Amino acid sequence: MSGTTLTTDGDPPAKNGWNLGPGSDTRSGGCSSLQQLGYGTEFRWNVNSLTVNGQPLQSGHMYRVRVIVHDGDQNKVGGDVGQACALVQIQ
Repeated sequence: MSGTTLTTDGDPPAKNGWNLGPGSDTRSGGCSSLQQLGYGTEFRWNVNSLTVNGQPLQSGHMYRVRVIVHDGDQNKVGGDVGQACALVQIQ
């Protein structure tokens, strides 16, 4: 098991209505539990740069990728966290 911590930008000053700007992907409608609160974000990584215990991912293997994002206000009421998992198969 390995992990990487990424620091994201701060919260936007105003609701963005899932308008993520140029170059972003269209929001997937596949998650029925996704609540629209007016804010959205996109998280991307380069699969070729991922490693397991310092080694590149191996061709023919499948990996589970878990992403957890916290809004940073764990000391206030309503500290929110989101998470997602995906399977990545390396060809």
